[in-house]
Amino acid sequence: MTDSEKIVKLLERENLTAKQCADIIGITRSSMSHIINGRNNPSLDVMRKILENFPNINPEWLILGKGEMYRQKSNPREPGLFDNIIETNSLSDGNNEKQPQKATDENISTVNSDRETISVGYQNIKSIIVFFSDNTYEEFKHSN
Repeated sequence: MTDSEKIVKLLERENLTAKQCADIIGITRSSMSHIINGRNNPSLDVMRKILENFPNINPEWLILGKGEMYRQKSNPREPGLFDNIIETNSLSDGNNEKQPQKATDENISTVNSDRETISVGYQNIKSIIVFFSDNTYEEFKHSN
């Protein structure tokens, strides 16, 4: 696989256009176009910029064509969106941990009444906007 083909594959996998990728890595759009069309080979500087801006790309794959496209996750998992909330809740509980309760008819009816209350306040989602670390975003709109 040529370097140009690897960059095209990167664009496909990351769901980017050539213009978006050029802007992200800091090269001119015409340079990216020439690389993708095979007119020019990417310079070492371009490859370095790709690796700096896409840290999950395996450098050995990008430069030598060996191994998988993405790095293997050998490092501990990066914190997720809700990890901080879970840690905060577990720290604040301290000795006030709730003991598990046996299910009784009374408990079950309480849970069921809560569900009814929640379903009454149902709202439709209009859109969800996801912001990425490269200062781009994607908006998902609900279609009726």
